[in-house]
Amino acid sequence: MSKHLTTNIQRLTLAMLYRPSAGQISMNDLVRALAISAGILFAVVVLIVIITIGVVRRGEAAVRGTTDDAPADLPPPKEPPPSAKTAKPAAAPAAAGEEFSLATVLLLSIALFTLTMLLLFALSLILHMR
Repeated sequence: MSKHLTTNIQRLTLAMLYRPSAGQISMNDLVRALAISAGILFAVVVLIVIITIGVVRRGEAAVRGTTDDAPADLPPPKEPPPSAKTAKPAAAPAAAGEEFSLATVLLLSIALFTLTMLLLFALSLILHMR
C-alpha cells in the first residue's frame, strides 16, 4: 500500500475510535466519564467525612468542657471568663421531637445528593440521545 493510503486509513480509524458520529456516545467515553466522576466524588466524600469527624469531636470536647490543648492534670477553671458572664442567655433548646441525629442528617443528604446526580445523569443521556 502506498504511504498516502496508509495515512488516510489511520486517520479514519482514529476518527471512528475517538469521534463517534453525531448524536452517539461510545461506551468507552461513557465509562471514562463515569470513572472520572467517581474518582472526584470519592475524594470529596472522604474529605467531607474527615472534616465532619473533626468537627464532631471538637463539639463533643466543647460540650464536656475539655479541649485537647489543655493538660489532663490541670483542674478545669472554676469561674467562667468575664465575657461569658455578660453574654446574653442562649435561646431555649428545641423540643426533643424536633432534633435530628447526625446519622439521619447524613443519610438524608447522601440520598438527596445521589438522587440529584442520577437526575443530572439521566438528563445528560436524554440530551445526548437526541
